[in-house]
Amino acid sequence: MVAALRVLAALAYLVLLAAPLAVILYAFSPTAAFEIPPSGLSLRWFAALTDQPRLISGLVTSLWLGFGAAAAALACGIPAALALSRGSLPGRNIVLAVLLSPLSLPGLVLGLGILTTASAFAAAGGPALVGTFLPLGAAHLLITIPWVTRSVAASLESAAPELEEQARSLGAGPLTTLFLVTLPTARPGIVAGAVSAFVISFGNFALSLFLASGRTVTLPVAIFEAVDRYQDPTVAAISTVTILVTAAAAVVADRFAGVMQLRGPARRRERGRAGSAP
Repeated sequence: MVAALRVLAALAYLVLLAAPLAVILYAFSPTAAFEIPPSGLSLRWFAALTDQPRLISGLVTSLWLGFGAAAAALACGIPAALALSRGSLPGRNIVLAVLLSPLSLPGLVLGLGILTTASAFAAAGGPALVGTFLPLGAAHLLITIPWVTRSVAASLESAAPELEEQARSLGAGPLTTLFLVTLPTARPGIVAGAVSAFVISFGNFALSLFLASGRTVTLPVAIFEAVDRYQDPTVAAISTVTILVTAAAAVVADRFAGVMQLRGPARRRERGRAGSAP
């Protein structure tokens, strides 16, 4: 039974990794045709990225958008998680449902709604926002706040509130307790939320498809345009770069959060032993 489960797990991993591995293999192909097994390995398609300004522009835009959305989501999600986990917020469940609601809406519906709102705002005499960076950034912020809020709130719920009470009993003020006790205990959730927000924003296609333009294009939209027009391993090359960067960010976040989660209980045990020592 155990062997059968291991075989099923291996098959599941193989299915999940088949598509990324095929893209990576195609990126190193010496020819424009996809061959199995490959006739050789080449870096020519990575060098050819310099001749694809649309893809490079999309990569730069997606990087800026991802970092900006992650930073803004942290600025909004951390206070929201603190209010939900540590404060006596009336209607807590309603507020949490509203914050997490973008996760339950299809990206196409959300993108169409934001595009319609921006168009109606311009028709009413406001500035023309359609095709600019502002609605695109707002849309990505909208879908990344729930990830940060949920991750930070989970870390705060699992942290020991006695540490904050002890800090306040020793004379620490609210801000001192927040920055020296509360936020460090929630660091795994903060890191996980920030990485999740960046990855979600960086790879989002549905919202970007509605809100991108000729001047502002993200990498997923640029890749879609390139694949729709012609078959070129250059797209596989830039896709390989994004796969490796995203995988590296996920591994670093997992290792960092895992180390912090392990260090937290160890420190609490050390404090318990020190407190019980004669």
